[in-house]
Amino acid sequence: RRHTRFSRDWSSDVCSSDLTTFQQDRERTAINAAFQYRPTENLELGLNIMSLELSANNANTSLFAIFPDDKAAACEQTNASGTCTFYRRTADDANPGWAQTWARAGSMTSDTVDFDFKYVGENFEVEGRFGNTQSDGGTDLTANYGFWLGTPADFAGTYDATGDVIKIDIANKEFDASDFNGDLSPAGWALKKQPNSDEETYAQVDFTFPVDFGAITAVKTGLRWADHEVTQETWGANLIDSLPVKSADAYYSGTVSSGAGFTLPAPNLDAMIADGYASIASFDNTSAVYKSGYGTIQEENFAMYVMADFEGEAFRGNVGLRYVSTDAESDYYDLDANGNYAAGLSTDKADYDEVLPSVNIAFDIAQDVILRVSAAQVMSRANYADMFSASTLAGYNDGTSGNEVLKKGNIGLEPFKATQADFGIEYYFDSDAMFSATYFIKDISSFTKTDQVLNQSIGIIDNDSGVDSWTIATMGTGSGGEIQGIELQLQDGFDNGLGYQVNYTLVDSSAPSENFPDGVSQFTDSSDHTVNLVGYYETDDFNVRVAYNWRSEYMIRELPGFYGNREHQDYGTLDLSAKYSITDSLDVTFEAVNLTEEDSI
Repeated sequence: RRHTRFSRDWSSDVCSSDLTTFQQDRERTAINAAFQYRPTENLELGLNIMSLELSANNANTSLFAIFPDDKAAACEQTNASGTCTFYRRTADDANPGWAQTWARAGSMTSDTVDFDFKYVGENFEVEGRFGNTQSDGGTDLTANYGFWLGTPADFAGTYDATGDVIKIDIANKEFDASDFNGDLSPAGWALKKQPNSDEETYAQVDFTFPVDFGAITAVKTGLRWADHEVTQETWGANLIDSLPVKSADAYYSGTVSSGAGFTLPAPNLDAMIADGYASIASFDNTSAVYKSGYGTIQEENFAMYVMADFEGEAFRGNVGLRYVSTDAESDYYDLDANGNYAAGLSTDKADYDEVLPSVNIAFDIAQDVILRVSAAQVMSRANYADMFSASTLAGYNDGTSGNEVLKKGNIGLEPFKATQADFGIEYYFDSDAMFSATYFIKDISSFTKTDQVLNQSIGIIDNDSGVDSWTIATMGTGSGGEIQGIELQLQDGFDNGLGYQVNYTLVDSSAPSENFPDGVSQFTDSSDHTVNLVGYYETDDFNVRVAYNWRSEYMIRELPGFYGNREHQDYGTLDLSAKYSITDSLDVTFEAVNLTEEDSI
């Protein structure tokens, strides 16, 4: 499977064009065994066991146009902030292009044991489950192969950033192994491994009591407990005395398209990984890089909830209350003002409690028309990747200057929390047909954000830039914001097996601009328009579905440096899935994703 991605750096000038290919081979093996047992008429027992292994090696090749120090001499147009948006490079420029391939060996194992039960009594029902799931994996090896590519004349031309995307028009857009300058070797500074582990033990029990309290027909209650532990590590490499040095054709064979009419050398991933391993005498877990990449999260969650079902003439619904408690802590190596990591571990702790009410009501206002109203307080816990309290060095000695970031996680991040309401109407104009319209609103009280401070001294000099100048990015909790919109849905099925589904969502979202380093009052990853179109054909033995999913442009906010904050262009994919039942017990399935090979830019 090949993915193509464009990236760029507009931090001060149009100083680099980065054309990137990403190639990955995935192989997954899974074994799943399920057992069910009913010892009595009222009791059911179940056991589910799953074991999974995944290998996912990948190669990420990038091409950079390195510009001279005097960029202003060739800059023909700038924007209001003084950033060069149109650059012309001549054939006598001093530099060819710089390219590099990041080769990674990745793997994962996952094992789950889950036990469930259900007991039906005379005037109650109880069901529950408990179990353990754990996984280990990550990057077994990271290696980097960097090289000069082509001649300075190859990169003569224009670099135009005046529009929505960068337009690059240069003398040569096709490169292969014959365009390499010199031999190649795995970069010793890049060789490392980053293992991770994740384990959760959980238990849940739910009760249902049928009652006759006027309109209330049932009361449901229960509790859930989970203990979750995550560990991330980074191990540097102790190198052998003499690293492998080979010609370009030992590591590259053929070409691969990177989009926009460019062709790059195709890496031989197996050879790169093999020579990466051959360059390592042992792995080291005592360096600053190791301490930067080490962190743990121990999170214990507990929830209690109760809900009442009710119904009457032409209405039905439920009302509920959930209590959630979270205790979390993170182990890490602290970083002092002189850039030195502590010899021993530090621990940060945090906790919070939330009470979350909800109500859902459906009104039958006609035989074929339903009005739905709901309101609730909702929450979603912060991502683990943002909760590690470690001070992680991103861009440190990675071969690229100017992208050095000290990322500080925060175990005390509050959950994404909002008060929301929906008002919808559904019209069933046939047995298989429906039209619906829903208005929704979310008043957001907290969400995860990144605070950034530029050009900070932390006591560490990066070898690529030669200076101690870092962007400090600290994870924090933002406040305020609102999301509202309308969702329209239409679906219908016909007697001949054909059918369709259409969904459109219009969203208006905003948050106070002071929450974001770019000062833009736009929520991250929020598109104004989303469209989903599905057409299908179904018979007893055969079905096929074609789906087109599209979203308008949206804001992406990443760590400062190489990508930063940018607008992602509108994006749509056309997917196909089909299934044929050879017998009652045997099916053949087929899936194809992104048939039109749309690029995500």
